[in-house]
Amino acid sequence: MTTLSNFLLKSLSAVETVYDQSSFYVKKKLSLLDPLIIQAYFGFGNTEKVLITGRVLEAEGQKPPQEGASLWENIQTMYRRYESDEIPHVRVKIFFQGLEQVVKTDSEGYFHVMLEGFELEDSPEEWYDIYFELLDEVYPEQGEVKGQGKVLIPNKSEYGVISDVDDTILVSRSSDLIKKAQLTFFNNARTRTPFKGVSAFYQSLYAGSDGKQHNPIFYVSSSPWNLYELLEYFCEVHEIPKGPFLLRGIGIDKDTFIKSGHGKHKIIQITTLFLLYPDMQFILIGDSGQKDPEIYEFLSRKYPSHIKAIYIRDVTHDKRDKEVREIAKQVKSRGIDMVLAEDTSVPAIHALEQGLVTQESVEHLMDAIKQEDK
Repeated sequence: MTTLSNFLLKSLSAVETVYDQSSFYVKKKLSLLDPLIIQAYFGFGNTEKVLITGRVLEAEGQKPPQEGASLWENIQTMYRRYESDEIPHVRVKIFFQGLEQVVKTDSEGYFHVMLEGFELEDSPEEWYDIYFELLDEVYPEQGEVKGQGKVLIPNKSEYGVISDVDDTILVSRSSDLIKKAQLTFFNNARTRTPFKGVSAFYQSLYAGSDGKQHNPIFYVSSSPWNLYELLEYFCEVHEIPKGPFLLRGIGIDKDTFIKSGHGKHKIIQITTLFLLYPDMQFILIGDSGQKDPEIYEFLSRKYPSHIKAIYIRDVTHDKRDKEVREIAKQVKSRGIDMVLAEDTSVPAIHALEQGLVTQESVEHLMDAIKQEDK
C-alpha cells in the first residue's frame, strides 16, 4: 500500500469514527436515544473455550418478516439494519455456565470475547444458553437492558459443515451488483429464494450417516453483521439447520476500505474453526461466483487433514467453470474431492457414495426438488 493510500485510509477511518461518536453524543445530549438492546449472535466453541459476539444498539423496532410485506416496508427494514445506531464503549456483563465476565463494546457497539474457565454442565443438547446485562447507564432512567443468546458446543458429530451463504444457499446474484442490491433491499427473509433442495441437503448433512447425528453447520459469509437477523430468519423460515454465522463488520478502517476483504475474512474464520475443532473434519460448501474455489484450494494446501470434501455450486459461465475444474484437480491431488455442480442433487449423491448421509435423506431431497419444480 502506498504512503498516500495509507494516509487516506487512516484519515477516512478517523473521520468515520468521529462522525459515529459525534452522532451518538448529540443524540444522547438531546435525549433522542431509543430504548437499548443487546443483540446476541450465535456463539460457538468447545468444552474449554467459546467465542462470543454481540452488539449494543438502539432498538429500531425491527420485527420478524411478514408474509405480505410491501416493497416499501422491505426497503425501510433494510435501511434500519444498515443505519443501526450503535452504543460505543459501554460495559456488558456475560453470564455463561457459572462464569461471569465483563467486556466493553468497541466504537461500533460490538463486543468480541473468548470465554474460558467455565464449568460445562452435562447435557444431551449441543446448544447452551448465555445471558447478557448492560452495566452502564447510557441515559437517565433507561432501566434494565438484558439479552439472551445461544452457544453451540458440538457433542455428537461425525463431521462439521462450513457453508458460504450468498449464491450457495441464498440466491443473491453476487456477481451483479445491481441485481444483488435489488434482492437485498426489495425482499425479506420470507421472500428471498433458497436454491432448490438446500433445506433437505443441509438437513441430511446435519443428521449424518445414520440420520441420528448433530453435525454442526457454520455459515461463513462476507455479508455484514447488519444482515444477521435476516439470515437467521431466512434459515428458520426455509427450515435450514441453524448454526453460527461468521459475518464481518462494514466501514472504513486504517488498513482497508471495508473491514477485511472477502477472501481474508473467510480464511481467518475457517482457520479459527479448524483450530477450535482440531479432531473434526469439515465439508466446505461454496459457489463459483466469487473466490470460494480459490479460498478452499488454499485451505486444502494448509490444512488437508481438516477437509473431508468440497462442494461448489456452479453459478457462472463456461470459462469460469474451466478454471474451477483446474482448481479441483489440484485439490484432488491432496486426496480431497471438489465437486462442481448446478444441482444440489449432485453433491448429495457424492455425499451418499462417501457414506456421509443416508439413502433415505437423499431420496427425500430428490422428492423435495421435484416438489419445488412444480
